[in-house]
Amino acid sequence: MDFDGKNRPYWYEHADTTNFPHLMENASCDTAVIGGGITGLTAALALSQAGHDVILIDLNRIGRGTTGHSTGHLDNHYDIGLTNLVKYFGLSAARTFIHAKRHAIDCIEDWNKSYRLDSDFQRIGGCYYAEDADGVQAVQDEIDAANKLELNMTACNTAPLPFETAKAMCLPEQARFLPMVYVLALSRFIFLLGGRIYEMTRMEDFHEQHGKILIETTHGRIEANHLILAGHTSLTGKLSLQSRIFPHMSFVIAAQVEDEIEDALYWDTHEPYFYTRIASTQEPRLLIIGGADRQTGDDKEEDPFQTLEAYARQRYRVSAVPSRWSHEYFTSADGLPFVGRVPWADRVYVAAAYSGDGLTLGTAAGLLLSDIIAGRDNPLAEVLSPERVKPGVAGPKVAHFVTHIGRHFVKDRISHYEYSVEAIPPGEGRLIKIEDHVHAVYKDAEGKTTVMSPVCRHMGCIVHWNRFEQTWDCPCHGGRYNCYGHVFTGPPRNPLKREPAKVLEARTALH
Repeated sequence: MDFDGKNRPYWYEHADTTNFPHLMENASCDTAVIGGGITGLTAALALSQAGHDVILIDLNRIGRGTTGHSTGHLDNHYDIGLTNLVKYFGLSAARTFIHAKRHAIDCIEDWNKSYRLDSDFQRIGGCYYAEDADGVQAVQDEIDAANKLELNMTACNTAPLPFETAKAMCLPEQARFLPMVYVLALSRFIFLLGGRIYEMTRMEDFHEQHGKILIETTHGRIEANHLILAGHTSLTGKLSLQSRIFPHMSFVIAAQVEDEIEDALYWDTHEPYFYTRIASTQEPRLLIIGGADRQTGDDKEEDPFQTLEAYARQRYRVSAVPSRWSHEYFTSADGLPFVGRVPWADRVYVAAAYSGDGLTLGTAAGLLLSDIIAGRDNPLAEVLSPERVKPGVAGPKVAHFVTHIGRHFVKDRISHYEYSVEAIPPGEGRLIKIEDHVHAVYKDAEGKTTVMSPVCRHMGCIVHWNRFEQTWDCPCHGGRYNCYGHVFTGPPRNPLKREPAKVLEARTALH
């Protein structure tokens, strides 16, 4: 059973499926990796190349998480902007960070060539642009920051797009590829190098004992010298890190257009911004367009897919929208990822909170963690250390999100909810309150109901129904469950608790 949402990314059509086994017995290794996205696979391949014995597990199929739901942009810009990067972290750290992103693109290109991967990797330009005068200063600020960082960049009056733009910053030597094809190929080469990969295997817990890490999984235990948690969020269960990581959703459509645009990466100055690329070399008039971001668990009525389609139709001659999907990403309180040894453990490492740059930063993180475990110096280690403290930058955001969590923790337990099961349309879920108890109820296409506790298994917030993906999403820390309550995005490790259907038989509804 694949634990996905309702919609499927365009990339799924161009990638093979994997069929690695479940872990059904106890095993041991040098390094255990939790997470089969680009971070975990990069770290596993780099360590396997160095002769390390690696086991990688994923609770789904390889690449079916954020990597497979991304848009395949590879750039050495950054989500929070070069201006803020320099302002918050200084010129030296900013240069180290941007160099690591550039090196990540080089690594992806090298592995494509070395392993003869067929991921349609192409070097192209990148273009940050303003559509009107309101965004011109933002572009100019990025141009100034790029000059300070000594980036290869060109300031342009317009972007090469079939609609009016006011100013642009053009970056050469960016890239695009098919992310699912790429990571599935990495998994095959890890296997060929002796690495062991187990799919549909959930980490339930881990602890250190006698200099080893013991990882409890669904049906077996792994004993490892090192543990890499490569799940985009902390997966540690510790408040010290989780309180500095915030979940968001981004939405994507594939739009067939009659326009021909220059093959490049495009992103604008809107807040949240929209981003665009062609789908592939074979389909240059199929545009991948993303944006309409919102916090995970936000159940406002506005349809983000309709927002994206309206955006596309206002700017391109759209003939069809054959695909749409969404993905979750995490931001950190100070704007940079957390990558390295977790503060409270000697042999446990985390890679989390990449903002919207998971492909380059996931690659950089995987290479960094392999360097740390192998005892090699890497200047990025200090910049991204999970132990860093930036109170002036992080403090206000942490305070805001603590308030957000507290509000949801209380409000979602006392809110008014529908109580009639008959009111739930087939193929939908709803929160129902019966005699002061809230239940999460899903009704399938045949009308059969599944009743679950709505309490997230991570830290106890109430999940919300995501009608666009038919999932249960936690607004506090970003745990996501499919319609039947199975986890497919951390930090929770266990499914929603099932409840007997008879709880719906209660006739007295107090709200």
